Amino acid sequence: MKQMNKKKTGMVVLKRMREQNQQNKKLKSATNIISELQERIDRHTLTEADEQKIRKQIAKEDAELAAKALDSDRNHQLNKIFSNSMINKKLENASFENYHAENEENAKALAVCRRFVETFNLNQPRSLLLTGAYGVGKSHLAASIMRDISEIDIVLKRDNERDVVLKTRKPTMIFINTPKLLTKIRSSFSKTSEFTEADLLNEIESVDLLVLDDFGSEIKEANNDFAVQKIFEIVEGRVGKHTVYTTNFNVDELFNFYGERNFSRIMEDGNLIQMSGENYRLRGFKK
Repeated sequence: MKQMNKKKTGMVVLKRMREQNQQNKKLKSATNIISELQERIDRHTLTEADEQKIRKQIAKEDAELAAKALDSDRNHQLNKIFSNSMINKKLENASFENYHAENEENAKALAVCRRFVETFNLNQPRSLLLTGAYGVGKSHLAASIMRDISEIDIVLKRDNERDVVLKTRKPTMIFINTPKLLTKIRSSFSKTSEFTEADLLNEIESVDLLVLDDFGSEIKEANNDFAVQKIFEIVEGRVGKHTVYTTNFNVDELFNFYGERNFSRIMEDGNLIQMSGENYRLRGFKK
């Protein structure tokens, strides 16, 4: 009997020891969980430096969104002002590939225009003045320049360490017939105009590339003060920007039209490209 009681007591003690061990394990497990939770809380507690970093990131993202909105507004403004003044239908498909140079002079003009596109850089502004008789392809080459530059991505932000481009935009460009531009300016004086002269000149002066087609045709007389003054304002405002001029007039005639001050501005950082040949518009009417 005593032996049985001892055995039973031993079993009870063993059971209690097991239960105690299990409780200790649970307690240890709970302690570990609490410790781990505390570590997580500590890891996710923001320091003052962390908060400043987050605020800067939020401010940066807000600024980028504002810039996108501004670009959208600007594109809308450009479309509103110049929707009827861009490249005409006959030049919509113009490209370097479908331009046929009939002589060495025009082949050189083609090469210079291609080079203008290849080296296009906002930090190195240049101008081109394409001169020649009617129908030799001046406007065709100018439109081809715009076509190819429209495919360029201007890098705004780059990670130099990883050599990765982070942000880009497309160039802003306007192609406009110069006499039509003067008409646009005059129309802005009307009370019913959707834009002011300042709006128009601001867009003309600020785009990355401006093509003034048929340059000089707005000057019927050398003393056309209004046209000369507006052209001067535009040319002066384009300093530090890429501009392409096409004209049927020679250098001497342009010099007489605009005067030394204006003409020297036009040719600043510019190349003179002389073209020659038959009027391609009349090739089908040869006798």
